[in-house]
Amino acid sequence: MTRIRLAPVALLLGLLVLPDLALAQPVVAHSSYHRRKPGRSTWAPLPRPRRESEANRLGIYVGGGLVADYIVDSGNDLTRFIRTGWGGDLFLGLRLSTRFALELGGNMSFHDTDPNLQPHYEQAVLSGLTLDLKYFLFPDSVRIEPFLQGGAGFYAVSEEGLEGREMTGGGWHGGGGLEVRLSQSLGIGARVLYKGMYMDNGTELEPATRSVYLNHLSGDLSVTLHF
Repeated sequence: MTRIRLAPVALLLGLLVLPDLALAQPVVAHSSYHRRKPGRSTWAPLPRPRRESEANRLGIYVGGGLVADYIVDSGNDLTRFIRTGWGGDLFLGLRLSTRFALELGGNMSFHDTDPNLQPHYEQAVLSGLTLDLKYFLFPDSVRIEPFLQGGAGFYAVSEEGLEGREMTGGGWHGGGGLEVRLSQSLGIGARVLYKGMYMDNGTELEPATRSVYLNHLSGDLSVTLHF
């Protein structure tokens, strides 16, 4: 009889203690977690921070700078009386890929003349319009981008004091340089080019009476804006 009477009391104590026992059990992994397959890690790779060199450099750029133009004496009249000149250039470029760019340029330089050979005028103006292909040697470089450059152009020499008389012709050039990227949109650069120009004074109405081949060495310092 005593056992029968104590049964309700034991049942009541069991109901009170059961919640505490359930809380004391270790937490079982959530059933939605996937089992790790043999040989595979459950760690997901963290994305690497994007380097500045990986930024998209494709697109349009413009720039300009100062030009020094040295004419090598080739033994003809024109190259004997024109001396080293100074001027400027402007260029518009399109970066086609990380390695290649097309560049349209215009330049103008002013050259003193030898008064012993040309007493009639003191200065000649050399101007040109060029189209170049640039090849960047290290496209993944963060700051400094060295490049090779080559192209062709149209040139004219205006001889001051001879009623605007001009010599015109075509030429080619090649060389290289580098650009230092100060930021993603601003850079400064320098380059050295050899230029070979064949020119004469012929026109549509009159045949040429003289022609020359000019050997130039030019260097420039420039500032470039990238868009």
